[in-house]
Amino acid sequence: MSKTTGIREAVQKYADAWNERDASRRMRLLEEAVSDDIRIVAGRELRGRAALDAAIVDFHARMPNTRARLSSNIDARVNVCRFVGVVEDAEGRVLAEAFDVAECGEDGRLRLIFTFVGASIP
Repeated sequence: MSKTTGIREAVQKYADAWNERDASRRMRLLEEAVSDDIRIVAGRELRGRAALDAAIVDFHARMPNTRARLSSNIDARVNVCRFVGVVEDAEGRVLAEAFDVAECGEDGRLRLIFTFVGASIP
């Protein structure tokens, strides 16, 4: 498997984790998708897989009946990637959009993610 294929798989598992409500399955996805010391910089900064998991649990509590979905291809080069995701309601209406840029470790897992919430740059 190429490094970029591994990165794309990690991004997909990261996106899938945002939709997983079962704690053990979500943690398994996160373990495969992100490094132990993941750092996410968005409106606030998250450090570590446990903090990311707590943010996902909070997301589910605040926005029930929604789902996250990748809405772009995953553009991966060497050890970086970028992608766009959306949050949709039960009828498929887009409620929010986020543009992410990530750095990946040698194993392809995400270790640093910068998230820009709002319309992505064309």
